[in-house]
Amino acid sequence: LLKSASATGDDLESKLFLVRRMVEARAPETVGAEHYQDFFICTLSSRTIVYKGMLNSSALGIFYKDLVDPDYESLFSIYHRRFSTNTVPKWPLAQPFRFLGHNGEINTLQGNINWQASIQGQYTHPVWDGREEDFGNICDTNFSDSANLDRVAELMVRTGFGPDKAMMLLVPEAYKNHPDLEKHYAGVGDFYNFFESMQEGWDGPALLVFSDGKKVGAKLDRNGLRPSRYYITDDDKCIMASEVGVVEVDPARIIKKGRLQPGRIFLIDFNQGRMIPDEELKNGLASAQPYQQ
Repeated sequence: LLKSASATGDDLESKLFLVRRMVEARAPETVGAEHYQDFFICTLSSRTIVYKGMLNSSALGIFYKDLVDPDYESLFSIYHRRFSTNTVPKWPLAQPFRFLGHNGEINTLQGNINWQASIQGQYTHPVWDGREEDFGNICDTNFSDSANLDRVAELMVRTGFGPDKAMMLLVPEAYKNHPDLEKHYAGVGDFYNFFESMQEGWDGPALLVFSDGKKVGAKLDRNGLRPSRYYITDDDKCIMASEVGVVEVDPARIIKKGRLQPGRIFLIDFNQGRMIPDEELKNGLASAQPYQQ
């Protein structure tokens, strides 16, 4: 599968994803049923690395030496300090996952898993070279709500969806009879209507932080029941957290601050080197195809 040494960028990411999914699908028979639940590949990517640790949060940098190496640099970092609260804490369920970190709960989980199971046999895309059956099951009831949402979102991103577009249609906002949406977001309602028939929305109190290595962002559920506040400083740093004061910031350096509104997306595009406003982002995605037709 990886015989082509020329694979780069998104093509390489898709190939690495497929390799990992094939290994995971064969894990029950290769590592044994008694060890399967402990088998987990944190990341297999050319762009992102996920570190997990069942340890005190202050010990993460001591345990992973590269995190304190001055030569080790990254444009961004997503940090989650808590294990799952609706399942038994264990290594595979520690966050963040391969694509997102989640503060909240998906209340529609059983319906979402059933939906995925019913349509998975229809999955097809040229990028997979006819290997769709090698994925194994995308969703798994042994995993948490956050882990299952991550698995679906990651599949979409590796199939060609931008992370912002994937999060829009997976966690839709309250778009019907929404006066601000109709006034400022022309065609966004058509976008949601189009995808509503293809994808069951993942709903619940949720703050989702995500990245594909090229963009990093956050999406708040339509009810806005999980807080998310951010600062942007004059030295081009952006800090977002579930509460104020997580990272010490000199007030004199802050050029913009705010909180993520219900249903909105906060996105930074590294290629463009800027934060893309929610209105610009959604109108751009909605006008990319004739969704009303």
